Amino acid sequence: MKCIEEKIQVIQKVLDEKVKEIQQIVGEKNFNFKDFYFAGGCIYCLWNDKEVKDYDIFCKSYYAINKLKKFFKENPDKSDITTSNAITMGKYQFIIKHIGQPDVEVAKFDFKHNCYYYDNTGLHDLYGFEYINDNKLHFNSDRARDILNVVTRIPKFVNRGMEISQKEILDILEMGTRPSKIFRERRAIKQRRSGRSRY
Repeated sequence: MKCIEEKIQVIQKVLDEKVKEIQQIVGEKNFNFKDFYFAGGCIYCLWNDKEVKDYDIFCKSYYAINKLKKFFKENPDKSDITTSNAITMGKYQFIIKHIGQPDVEVAKFDFKHNCYYYDNTGLHDLYGFEYINDNKLHFNSDRARDILNVVTRIPKFVNRGMEISQKEILDILEMGTRPSKIFRERRAIKQRRSGRSRY
């Protein structure tokens, strides 16, 4: 328990410094940390003393993200790249596509070692701290998603030194064979439009 508490303190200290750095550039009124949170690979890397390639920052509300987007639109020299998914400023990636509460958005991540987030209330885990201590990929099967996209992301993690078992790969492939709610909804819409199913 002590080791976990020490690691949490380290992460909190590092990310609090990142918040201050961002606020110095964009202003606190455009980046009130009550409206934002860090999630994904940066937390896993900090926990395991690995180099952080980038910091993914998510937003809890459309109002807050629109204010930040307005800042970058008025100050284009402050950002490096802007896409439909994110605004990149150095090592910081402000995710503009997926807006919402962290327990909902982080639960959509493909693998459980990334299902942690840090907001103004502290570091939170969705599935337990055993996954962040592990170098093995554990598939998050709690939601339906594009399985092909999940499979194509596996080599990225393996190249970073992570492992995946045959069982996890089979679980991913098995999920890909299930008709998802999204698939059924898409089929129903197409049936209504054409009067018959195209599948």
